Amino acid sequence: MPGGGASVRRALEGLGARPRKGLGQHFLVDDGVLARQLAAASLSPEDTVLEVGAGLGTLTRELARAAGHVVAYETDRRLARALEGRLPANVRLLAEDALEAVWPHFTKFVANVPYGISSPLLFKLLDHGFELAVVLLQREFADRLVAVPRTKDYGRLTVACARVAAVELLEVVPPSAFWPSPRVDSALVRITPRGGFEVADVAVFDAMLRTVFSQRRKMLRNSLAGARAALAPGATDEEWRAFLAGMGWAAARPEELAPAELGRLADDITVLGGRMQTRDRR
Repeated sequence: MPGGGASVRRALEGLGARPRKGLGQHFLVDDGVLARQLAAASLSPEDTVLEVGAGLGTLTRELARAAGHVVAYETDRRLARALEGRLPANVRLLAEDALEAVWPHFTKFVANVPYGISSPLLFKLLDHGFELAVVLLQREFADRLVAVPRTKDYGRLTVACARVAAVELLEVVPPSAFWPSPRVDSALVRITPRGGFEVADVAVFDAMLRTVFSQRRKMLRNSLAGARAALAPGATDEEWRAFLAGMGWAAARPEELAPAELGRLADDITVLGGRMQTRDRR
């Protein structure tokens, strides 16, 4: 944007405001990155876009030019008040916490996500139906989304996302693209919902991921040993011990299994727990 960081600084000073570290406020000032983010979203007048973190409205206004409707959340009430009456008519501005709010219908999600809420926000997004998401995230977080098994970045987030979506890392964005500059790189990613693999019980799958990846260096039979009551309450202790001893991945660590293999393990646990009668999982 013209003036870059100086322009943002003046705008904030005019509001009597400063960037709030607690809200992870780093304002994008690189017009090239903004243009590429918009191009990757392939917006049309038929789209309703959800944005989290409207900030000073820079991205919001560009979204409004390309899409039919925009719903923009801004939890910083100083900034929300400053935007009132200054956004295009097709923008609905909500001065609410997007993590706590009930999201309206939208087709695409485009946002520069505050680092501190990346994980809960992405999990909430994946629970919604949408066509495409293009988001700026902390590079470290983006690396976790696109990680492969047997790497340090591969974990619960990787597997949970792989169940429902494909993720592409489009470009790495340096700190200089923001004001104030963060201390780490960011990354532009595109998330496309697609049928990765199905699980019999999503709650069991998610609970199993939390259990095994909280102890990622342990073999699965050890990390799951104390989890019968949470994962398979319909099984006896004896049945659970026999299951763990005989399962094909007993000696593996969770980071060694592909997402679909972890999905099949969750299904086996679901069957054992009596939540379903039978399923051909192979």
